[in-house]
Amino acid sequence: MTTIEAPDLYEVVSPPIGAPYRFGLFSVVDFTNDGGPHIYNGSTWESEGCADVRATQNACVDPDVEALTGDQCGTVMAFNPFALYRLDTSSIGGQSLAEHSVSAQTRFTSGEQTAAEEAVADIIEANAPAATVVDSGTEPTVRLLSVLATVEQALAEMTGSEGVVYMSRFAASMLSGVLVASGGNTLRTALGTRVAAMGGGDLGSTMYGTGPINAQRATIDVSPNTPDRSVNDASVLVQRTYVFGFDCGAVAATTTL
Repeated sequence: MTTIEAPDLYEVVSPPIGAPYRFGLFSVVDFTNDGGPHIYNGSTWESEGCADVRATQNACVDPDVEALTGDQCGTVMAFNPFALYRLDTSSIGGQSLAEHSVSAQTRFTSGEQTAAEEAVADIIEANAPAATVVDSGTEPTVRLLSVLATVEQALAEMTGSEGVVYMSRFAASMLSGVLVASGGNTLRTALGTRVAAMGGGDLGSTMYGTGPINAQRATIDVSPNTPDRSVNDASVLVQRTYVFGFDCGAVAATTTL
């Protein structure tokens, strides 16, 4: 009896090459420092965009207005690193270890943005106060628009700089009539705030906002292991370290649909 394996019946072709989805986290981040000397320790800076500025109608400080608290420096922000990784194991199958390494890196980068979004969503949530619950209107689109408006207002009160709004791709699709594609790969609100429509992070109907982003990532590290001849497999570890930070803090709003 002759056994015919499935690979003998199918034509072997190259896999489809997909483009990373647009308007995700990477569309609002400029990794200006691709792996500085201290990236594995995290990053910190003294902010210049979170000043406490007030008004008075008098020629001098108004005694009826709560006094300012003197501060010799700006807000100090600090963020810890995180790493994304993939352990790719596949049959040697006549390919060199270098070829396996190329395939492993391609597989890593294909899912890198979504994985980064999950990690960043956790960081933002940890730095944001409890989400403001919005209960406006009965239509889902109206509720989501109210969430967006709440986040943008809170951002303006927190920092005078242009911030970033983070929402699920579900919410972004629901609000497609009010969000505007700018410059080909950047999504903005009607007021011009950049939007990250994230596939990772499980945001649902919750939206976050942060001040301007300061983020770094190292170059991709590809580490092939010695092939396991007992099972004829090759294993390649692919990883990259990130530090994702933002100025002034974070805000959050949510609703039920």
